[in-house]
Amino acid sequence: MTITNIVQVQFGAHGRTFHLRLRRDTTTISPYVTVDIPKHFEDLDTSHLYEGTLHDDPRSRVWGSVRDGVFDGIIQSERDGIFYCERANKYFPRHNASHSGFHSVIYHDDFVEDPYAHLREGHNR
Repeated sequence: MTITNIVQVQFGAHGRTFHLRLRRDTTTISPYVTVDIPKHFEDLDTSHLYEGTLHDDPRSRVWGSVRDGVFDGIIQSERDGIFYCERANKYFPRHNASHSGFHSVIYHDDFVEDPYAHLREGHNR
């Protein structure tokens, strides 16, 4: 983290460069929330939650988590639409990022099909 508390993450996918400018997200989980956690578990850690924008698109929205230097979340751009970034081991359980050269799966909202969309109410898709 820099002195300005901005975390910058940059990667290439889908024929473009994503340059994320992130800061700690302190609004997703209220500081007044009470979570009952058994004593043998650690306290609720929200230090991995971030929000921000794309460097070249100030009207964009980015939110998710950064763990071990890897962003996992959603990028919403007026120009390019919505992208989802997820850890590769979610889809490839035996995947080892340090040996295979990639740690994330990134896909556009246009490629997401919801088989239950016709059953949902109040949903735009």
